[in-house]
Amino acid sequence: MNFSVRFISLVLILIAVTISGLSCLRLDEISDLTLEESNPFLAFPLATVEVSSDDFIEELQKTADVRLNEDNIYTAFFQSDPFVQNKQDLFPKTTFGLPIPILDSVVSLPVPILEETSLSKGILKGDQLIFALNSNESDEVTVTMKIDELTKNGEVFNTTFSIPFDGEAPSAITTEPIDLDGFEVDFSRQFLTLQYDARNESGDRIVLPISFAQITAFDFSYLEGNIATSEIPLGVQTIDIDIQDTLIAGNYQFENPKIHFKIANSFGIPIGIRVKEVFIIGANLERKRLESSLFSGIINLQFPQFDQQGLIISDQITFDKNNSNVLAVARDDITSIEYDLDVIINPDNLKDALFFVLDSSRAVVNAEVEMSFNATVENVTVQKSVNIDPIGLDTLSYLRLKLVVENGIPFSFEPSLLLEDSVSGNSLRLTSQAMSSIVPAPTDMSGKVVEVSQNTLYFELNEQQLEQVGLMNLLTVELKMQSPEQGNLPAIIQPGQVMKVRVGAEANFK
Repeated sequence: MNFSVRFISLVLILIAVTISGLSCLRLDEISDLTLEESNPFLAFPLATVEVSSDDFIEELQKTADVRLNEDNIYTAFFQSDPFVQNKQDLFPKTTFGLPIPILDSVVSLPVPILEETSLSKGILKGDQLIFALNSNESDEVTVTMKIDELTKNGEVFNTTFSIPFDGEAPSAITTEPIDLDGFEVDFSRQFLTLQYDARNESGDRIVLPISFAQITAFDFSYLEGNIATSEIPLGVQTIDIDIQDTLIAGNYQFENPKIHFKIANSFGIPIGIRVKEVFIIGANLERKRLESSLFSGIINLQFPQFDQQGLIISDQITFDKNNSNVLAVARDDITSIEYDLDVIINPDNLKDALFFVLDSSRAVVNAEVEMSFNATVENVTVQKSVNIDPIGLDTLSYLRLKLVVENGIPFSFEPSLLLEDSVSGNSLRLTSQAMSSIVPAPTDMSGKVVEVSQNTLYFELNEQQLEQVGLMNLLTVELKMQSPEQGNLPAIIQPGQVMKVRVGAEANFK
């Protein structure tokens, strides 16, 4: 219902009431009735707007992972891309392009994986061994192959082949692939020793002409032994922080921002982290260096023991206000955090210790920024817009907008109203009389809201503004938010905190 209809209805009611009253008067009293001039006055609602803590979080969740922490406080988390190191990264599968010549009855086969390690044993997976055997004899030859360093179920690798004679020398055979899956390799000699025993039909031992052994690959499902100290540099990494893009404008100070480096490790190898540097980047691209005693050396982390094979052991390094200057440098308008760190394998260079690696072993390093909404906030603005019926005030002589606010959020708000005509694009901004503010909801000592504050504010239009307001059909309530004590005390944002704003109009007519 537009204003004209409301006004006509009111006039009709007034006429009806007047007629009803007059019917109670005697005719001789009518002549004594004195009428006073008055301007009709009308109060009517325009809109109801709700702002809740969940609205803030829903907006922030577009760019951040927001969860409740153990204190039931909304907390935003920002992560970088994880660094992942698998077994194949440390001990890649080694393939052999060319067969290994067998020039004598005893041949040493190299094990490439041992070049930079002191492994004691490993278990092969999915690998194959193929022999190409030749004979110059004029009869069938029996060849027994043995590799002492290969065992399965306690038995040494041992297999026998026959090189048939087809009536004309030389003779040759290429064996079917032998599956090496599950064979345990003893690395104590640093190589595999291939021995063959070749005999003719008379039982005489013979030497084969050049023959070949082809190992398809060396790939292990399990490794055990000592691994030398080495470093894996991660290089400079970045965590993007999008809070200043979500909140419209303003200053905010989180009371305990934290930077975590989380490591999940299933390698049975000690791992250390050297955090080389961390920088906080502001909106003006200024780089502020994080300072902490944690930069002084390598930080050793927990890792699985032999009785914990298959388990993932998690550990983390945290920079907070207690061990760094993060509170001073992580102020408002943070855009990103840059960090550079190294992963150190066997950081204490334990030369006699035994470690293990499973086929499923992996280490994952995640960097994460944690910002709980226990924060001081100053001049941060949020908005809520609603459509309204055009007021159409051709006969208006006075208009005052009234805000009745029930505030259940522990922040104070300076409200302003923006009226807009979506057709013409004209707009009108109103501020409250005496620059009144919405007072924060009272809290207990822990910062939790205990009751709702009641507020009434007025926005009176002057003569020039009255001429502009007639066709406005969009109302935006802008709320400049501030934590208690002019933004100096922290406030806690928790689920279910709501502020209800009812906007009404009081009008006089010509």
